[in-house]
Amino acid sequence: MLLLSSCSLLLAGDLEQDAAARGGDGGPSPVDAGGRDDAAPADSGDETNDAASKTGHRPRGALVAQVDSGRIAASVEGFFRLEFEAGRSWKPTQLFDLGLPADTKPLLASTLFEPFSATIEGQLVATSTDEDYGYYELVDATPARVTFTTWAHHYLPSGADAKIWSHWCIYASGRVVARTEVSNTGTADLSLPANWQHSSSSVDAARKWNVVEAADARSATFYLEAPSGLGVTTLLQDTPATLRSSSAVERHWIDAARTLAPGGNLTRVNELHFGVTADEALARVGDAQRPGLDVLSNMSAVDLGYDIGKAAYRLRVLPTGPATMRFSLDAQTPRAYPAFEIDDLDAPNGWLVELDGQTVASSSAPVTALGAARYSLADRKLIFVYFDTIAAGAPAAKRSFRLERL
Repeated sequence: MLLLSSCSLLLAGDLEQDAAARGGDGGPSPVDAGGRDDAAPADSGDETNDAASKTGHRPRGALVAQVDSGRIAASVEGFFRLEFEAGRSWKPTQLFDLGLPADTKPLLASTLFEPFSATIEGQLVATSTDEDYGYYELVDATPARVTFTTWAHHYLPSGADAKIWSHWCIYASGRVVARTEVSNTGTADLSLPANWQHSSSSVDAARKWNVVEAADARSATFYLEAPSGLGVTTLLQDTPATLRSSSAVERHWIDAARTLAPGGNLTRVNELHFGVTADEALARVGDAQRPGLDVLSNMSAVDLGYDIGKAAYRLRVLPTGPATMRFSLDAQTPRAYPAFEIDDLDAPNGWLVELDGQTVASSSAPVTALGAARYSLADRKLIFVYFDTIAAGAPAAKRSFRLERL
């Protein structure tokens, strides 16, 4: 059995409510809502997607990326909308729980995340003082996942240059990863002071929240008292962790002093989980921090089998293997909405992913009530996310995925 180490977003509503709440027209145009390279964008006319998007407390459906000159947005119809604004150095700002009625203010946060903040050489290095920050690179935009990278410079008097990279992964399941890289691209040492801050998360101060911090200081959950009682969890993948707050609605981590020589860098990985309920929060955090693969058949693990920077299990199809592959997750903890990235899959005639006899996704139905997927024939890569939780101690049949080339 492979034991590994470990991102999340769970919200709810519809884009019309979002547009009304923002006073706009629903935002920029979609980049991609399709299920494969040649697929037409999914829309509300897709009966499978519509049914999935209205399933209970957590609607399920295709993730849609929308990009214009001032905003990047990721949304699932009837589920959530997360916005990144150019004016804030492409950091996430507005977070909408679209399951809340418009008259209850579906906006949960207006300055959601600050990846890095420190006073260096007498200057504040943070989003508010970014330089050369109008850059982003969209890596992929699929019904299962949107990933992109942003960066900004902070030129310092000594000649050091604090370049802050933010790598984002957002899943249709609601799982979100923020991987922050601090690099010194200047000509002098970059001295990070004691107690420099990273992975700061904030929610709407106008609402009532109860905050529960984990005993190991690696996570905290903001529970919305009314109207839903749902939670917003922030968790850190790195250890050790020193959790601090600047207000009742903000949590961040502080780190030790260190010096980055020219060309040096360091990385911190944070996850955001939205829509978490009180009875599942600890299990969700445990799953994210301790992922685990079990049995693989006709497949191999890529690296250690899990990428914490993408919150995805990484697998590779064996080059001479049969048409059917199997892979399972361990049963030590509940496995919530797992995501998979599978390389070297030759499936020009189609593919199918099943769990316990039920179709999670396929080439003919890339978005179902149980999952969303994207296959690229050119890259021979399949990305998919499962829209449910596998219970702890589940028998092998209920935690073993079957992948078939058609």
